[in-house]
Amino acid sequence: MKRMFTGIFALAALGTGGLLASLAARYPLGLMLWGSAAGLILAGALLIARLPRQEQGGGTAGWRRAGWLVSGVLIVAAAGHFMLSISVVDRIRPGVSGPGPANDALRLSARLGNAEDAQALGLRLAAGAEGPADPVAAIMWLQQAAAAGVQENRSLLGQLLLEQGNRAEAVFWLQEAAMAGDTQAMLLLAAGGAQGDFPGIADGAWQRWLQRAADAGHPRAMGMLGSRLLEGDGFARDEATARHWLQRASNEGDTQAAYNLGLAHQYGRGGPVDIAAAITAYRRAAANGSVEARLNLGALLMGDPSGQAEARRLMELVAAGPDRELAAIARENLDALDWRQRP
Repeated sequence: MKRMFTGIFALAALGTGGLLASLAARYPLGLMLWGSAAGLILAGALLIARLPRQEQGGGTAGWRRAGWLVSGVLIVAAAGHFMLSISVVDRIRPGVSGPGPANDALRLSARLGNAEDAQALGLRLAAGAEGPADPVAAIMWLQQAAAAGVQENRSLLGQLLLEQGNRAEAVFWLQEAAMAGDTQAMLLLAAGGAQGDFPGIADGAWQRWLQRAADAGHPRAMGMLGSRLLEGDGFARDEATARHWLQRASNEGDTQAAYNLGLAHQYGRGGPVDIAAAITAYRRAAANGSVEARLNLGALLMGDPSGQAEARRLMELVAAGPDRELAAIARENLDALDWRQRP
């Protein structure tokens, strides 16, 4: 009975260790999972090595107890190592300050072939976690993760490659990400293709990527599509459809779209003139920091005595800003407002 119990226990330890070893190749901080697996496998091997002695009745009770004790310590250590790996992963996620040696642990695990850790390390290096940002090293680890089949953050890899001037490879990874449904990659392909910066993204292709990103609900893509439809830039002019996309993008918080929507309402593009709707759109863009929206909103409010105090505040903000041309216009409007308010 003891021999059977020992054998079952040993097989369970070996099986669990083997499972953790297989997980270590795919899950974050695989290095720690490898440590857990090693402890369990060693414990199982130790127990199996004692089976012949149990069958022959050899060994003192002290040695038998010592064997079980060592095996138990290894199993407890493996379990603790596994729980520690979960805790560390929670602390080193991108954007979260982690422990000092986190990058070193991830680097060693990534070198052992863990794709998830290669990705995590690349993200941390790109974000400057635990030190200055290192885009070149970030690209290397993100490339390793992407080549191993990790689909997340391929668009970030493309962006980093663009910043390093490697457009051809950037386009490759952006296309890979876009074909997998990454709307940010679709937008980047559309923006680069529209400017003629991307080899292989011909006229017609970038429009399709932009339309797909907008259809998927990407706020900036919807705003960009609306703006281009409004001006007939790369698309047939369609002001009514442009207003639809600008409204959707504005509702999702896109500042430029809100400003362009205000222009469409103010000047009756894609529908009737609607000053109240223009004020609403400009106010939304102005709240998000658009200097042009502040200027236009202030100009519309100047004609209404109840809105002149807000108009003055907006003009003063623009006049004090860094854009000299807009500041000069704001000062002219302030002079006009002073003249209107003279007794």
